[in-house]
Amino acid sequence: MNQLRNLLQPFVTYGAYPFTLVICLTVCTYAVWWQLDFKAVYGPMVMGLMGFYLVIELMFPLKQEWGMTFRNFFHRDVKFLVLNGVVQGVGQAAVGWVAITLSLDSKGPLQNVPFYFALPILCLLSEFLHYWYHRLSHEFGGRIGTFLWKTHAAHHLPDRVYVLMHVVGHPLDLLAMNILMMAILPPILGCTPDVTFVFVVISNLHGIVSHLNVDIRAGWFNYLFSLPEVHRYHHSTDVREAKNYGSVWMLFDHVFGTFVYRPGELPGQLGVAERAKYPDSTKILALLAMPFRPETSKRETALK
Repeated sequence: MNQLRNLLQPFVTYGAYPFTLVICLTVCTYAVWWQLDFKAVYGPMVMGLMGFYLVIELMFPLKQEWGMTFRNFFHRDVKFLVLNGVVQGVGQAAVGWVAITLSLDSKGPLQNVPFYFALPILCLLSEFLHYWYHRLSHEFGGRIGTFLWKTHAAHHLPDRVYVLMHVVGHPLDLLAMNILMMAILPPILGCTPDVTFVFVVISNLHGIVSHLNVDIRAGWFNYLFSLPEVHRYHHSTDVREAKNYGSVWMLFDHVFGTFVYRPGELPGQLGVAERAKYPDSTKILALLAMPFRPETSKRETALK
């Protein structure tokens, strides 16, 4: 088994992400060209991506102490899987399915815009809104900023980052991040089903990959996309490097000076500093109530 892992390690490190990116783009191209049933294609694609990355994460963990444990899964992750599954339908897959469904009869400014213009516009606008909502959740002061952080903090409390940990979060935060900016925006803009399909596939691929506890070396891709090497810094306890607010693209992190990337280096510790100020990440009721409790402070005041 160890010999097999040693043989496969270079492919996993340097090839897993490009491989799945090419697969996704190929399937998207085929589905759009032949006008397949996008909803029928989308679900199996996302589940396949999730299964693939779960397997390689279990086989090739970057750091054992950052990986999923049975205790974390059964005491925390499964609760959020159930809770946020109800909120989102059935997780990330349902968000994309809803977006594609709504786009079937949508009217909006991009309704008659060609695919190759509409898709970049949708990606840029979605990323711009996500970037600023995400950044304000971390850095904005006052009552609004404090409330946004307390809805987002549940996602940062775990001291480890892995694929299934992506679902850990407050439902209010997920509603804003996923429903409003991913499922509702395309039909509001009048995006056609093919534009929406490609958009949600690319979004979900990077949502899965960004939290991967695997030694992925993506090189220059890190300057374009939110991948593990850059997204881990976002989960660092050191607020000076806990940037990289982009969801899929790193464009606005470059534009607004919040891009952090040191090739070959890992954050020292994941989670939040001053951990004692927050509820335990397994206490789901306390986390749900956290935004409405005045005693929970804004994220480390060093941000202000």
